[in-house]
Amino acid sequence: TKIESLEVNQYFKLRRFNEKILFFRQKKDLKELTLFDPKTQSYEALPIHDMKTTPSNKRIGYTVFNNKILAYSDNFTYFYTDGVWKKLPANFKINSAINLPKKQMIGIGTPNNYLFFEYNTLENSFFENDAAFKIDTKKTGFYNVFEDFSENIWIGTVGYGLIKVSERQLKIQHYFEGKSIYARPFISKKGTIFINNQTTQEQLILNDH
Repeated sequence: TKIESLEVNQYFKLRRFNEKILFFRQKKDLKELTLFDPKTQSYEALPIHDMKTTPSNKRIGYTVFNNKILAYSDNFTYFYTDGVWKKLPANFKINSAINLPKKQMIGIGTPNNYLFFEYNTLENSFFENDAAFKIDTKKTGFYNVFEDFSENIWIGTVGYGLIKVSERQLKIQHYFEGKSIYARPFISKKGTIFINNQTTQEQLILNDH
C-alpha cells in the first residue's frame, strides 16, 4: 500500500495517543491536527473547524494526558475525550501547555502568569479562577517546563530566570533572576542543575540541595 506523503510541522513533537500518532500536518499555509494509525497506515484530520482555518504563523499547540487531548491557539481551546471534541470557554490566552503526570496537572503558560489545572477541572470550563495554583509574573514567556525526580516543577522564562515549584507545598523559588532560560536544565542525581544556554552562550550551574 502506498502511503500519501504528509508534511509534518517539525516545531511540534509527535505524540503517542491511543496507539496512534498525533501531530500537526503542515498543509500549505495552515497547520492541521492529525492522527496517524500505524496499523492501517491511514490518517485523519481531527474535526476542529477553528484549527483547520488557523494560519501557520499563529500560536497553536496541544498536550496529551489520560487519553485526552487539550488543543489551543490564540482564539480557541478544545478538549477531546471519549471520541468527542468539545470547545471550552476560557478567559485567557494560552502560550504553552504541558502535561505534569506526577502532579496529575496541566501547566499552562499565559501572557501574564503560569497556571496549574488539575485534570478533573478541564471537563467543562477553563477559567483562571479554576486553577489550583498560579505564578504571577512580569509578562514573560515560558520555556521547557518539566518535573524532576522529586516531583518538583522547573520553569524557564524570558528575562525572569528559572522558577522552581517545590513538590510538597507548591512553594516558589527563583534563580538567575534577570536571565532568560531557553534551554532545558539537566539535573544530576545529586541535585546539581546544569543549563547550557546555547542562544546566549552561557553555562549556568546551580547546587539545589
